[in-house]
Amino acid sequence: NLEKDCSEGRCKLNNLYGSVDGVASEDIRVHRPIATSRFEAYWIWSTHYGPKSMILLLDGRDAYFQLQPFEGLERSPVSASDGVLHFFSEMAAIRTSKQYNVRWLRTAYPDRKLYDYFLDEKIICSGSTMGEQVAMEAYLRAFATEFDLTQCLVKGCDQGLHNYLYYASKLKGVKGISKVVLHEQGKGNVNNLAGLRDKSLADWGIFK
Repeated sequence: NLEKDCSEGRCKLNNLYGSVDGVASEDIRVHRPIATSRFEAYWIWSTHYGPKSMILLLDGRDAYFQLQPFEGLERSPVSASDGVLHFFSEMAAIRTSKQYNVRWLRTAYPDRKLYDYFLDEKIICSGSTMGEQVAMEAYLRAFATEFDLTQCLVKGCDQGLHNYLYYASKLKGVKGISKVVLHEQGKGNVNNLAGLRDKSLADWGIFK
């Protein structure tokens, strides 16, 4: 059984991993925000699906569907050994979110040169990702590796890692991922609204 070991808003997930003979083990990673460790659970769940199955990861509190989730999405050929990922951007540029998105990047990557060149790009929501299983599993492995490299323990750092993986091209050439499609805010099957709290949807021009 999964045992949660939490301290000051950060948790370990004991018994989540184990040996090949089924013996559960303690979590060897440091205490980390649940928003970060959930990607490890996503990876485990993703391994239970076939390589061409479509998977949706969604933080449903600030999103709504504009189409059926997988309707019309680009996929790789059935015969291909890799798959397509779909990311969804928000309205604002990363630079405008100093308290959150810039801080997450700065905490994960103290060397500003690693992210300064993409601060004018749009924020990509880490709570909405979909794609074929083979690509999703590869992305989730890359995410876990990025956490191990950065040890970013700030709540919300999952979005910093997510944006860095895309804009630093760390998903290009990864086995299992043929391409990553980035959908503009409001134009994909999923519409992320988290960055639109300060005005009504009508004022943003999104809802009329």
